[in-house]
Amino acid sequence: MESNQRPPFIDELVDDLEPVIPLTPIPFRLFATLIPSFIIVLGGSFLLGWERVFEFRMSHWSFWLEQALLLVISISATYSALSFSVPGRSNKKLQWSPVSYLALWATLLLLLFLNWSMFSDELKNQDWHPTFFCPTVLAVMSLPAGLILARLVLKGAVFSPSWTGFFVALSSCAIAAFGLQMSCHVGHPAHLLLMHFLPALIIALAGVYFGRRFLKWRL
Repeated sequence: MESNQRPPFIDELVDDLEPVIPLTPIPFRLFATLIPSFIIVLGGSFLLGWERVFEFRMSHWSFWLEQALLLVISISATYSALSFSVPGRSNKKLQWSPVSYLALWATLLLLLFLNWSMFSDELKNQDWHPTFFCPTVLAVMSLPAGLILARLVLKGAVFSPSWTGFFVALSSCAIAAFGLQMSCHVGHPAHLLLMHFLPALIIALAGVYFGRRFLKWRL
């Protein structure tokens, strides 16, 4: 997002920069972000209750496919955020792979909505309606992961604050959505699209603003 706004010599300078204080390798910082974040989120979802999820949703393959996809989104977005905080490490593949996985999540939910007749009667007959509970839980659960990742990102030199902020928010929302799935017994795709995916997308896009506001590296 920012590369088109910078003179070419700035990008050349960024590629040639060497860190004064060597950073911990990205894989170590990746695990340092994901492990405590998932522990916190799963602990919160456990307090909200897993019983009804076991009863209604965990027996269906779509639940596990969505969980696997959220795990991939969180890993790829975290890796991209950490890479964008190191000069010369960012590239288009790191930019678009988390976005493509996000689009795949939406596609999965749309396909489930269009093929809802294949689900069990228990799931098909679930009563769902718009609620602020799931978006609120998602936003609250995303805070610990977002703060942990932002702290690690700020140890580097963020030259693309918009992209970095987007990836930080997307990673934290994917982790939060993973935990929310463990405590939300409503499996209707319309609910998952409107109450899980859409709030996560809004928060991820809001991360662009917060990245520009708080993650910009200053000389």
